[in-house]
Amino acid sequence: MNLSELYIIVDNHQREVRGVFQKQPQDWKNICTFPGLSDEEKSDLSWAGHDGVGFVRGESLKNYSCNDGHLEEIKLNIKRMSEEITKDFRDEGVVFEGYRFPIDLESIMFANFQNNRHSNIIKSQNNYHKFDRDRMFSLVEKLNRRFDELLEQEIEFFRQVDECSTVYELSQLSYGI
Repeated sequence: MNLSELYIIVDNHQREVRGVFQKQPQDWKNICTFPGLSDEEKSDLSWAGHDGVGFVRGESLKNYSCNDGHLEEIKLNIKRMSEEITKDFRDEGVVFEGYRFPIDLESIMFANFQNNRHSNIIKSQNNYHKFDRDRMFSLVEKLNRRFDELLEQEIEFFRQVDECSTVYELSQLSYGI
């Protein structure tokens, strides 16, 4: 997710941000085929009867402001979007000996539980597998390492989001690329 490439609805008269970061809509109110419009047409929708309203990319937000409450709402929305990306990465899982193992919280807990009790049975996305002790330990270590990497990336991104004091600063962030 590269926030500078996403759009946000703005009030051009007040030079204020009104929405949250989002992909451009396919259709918006009375405007069909929104993606076919130029960025200039999207930034000022007066031509379609929406005086002062526009959608601008994050990279164009330098001259727009918003109140502190709305900035916090935008930050919360960004964090929610990043959580979805992290979930997708966890769903991809880890491949070990040709089998894909999920790294969602339940799977990680089960893998560690099995490993701690010296059980060598674990479930991949499609089936149960039995490994010798060394391979089981290696698999669980690999799962834990990837889980921790994703958690640390998300924590760091949240820190970056929290440190931003303007919507433009937020628009310079990216996650999961």
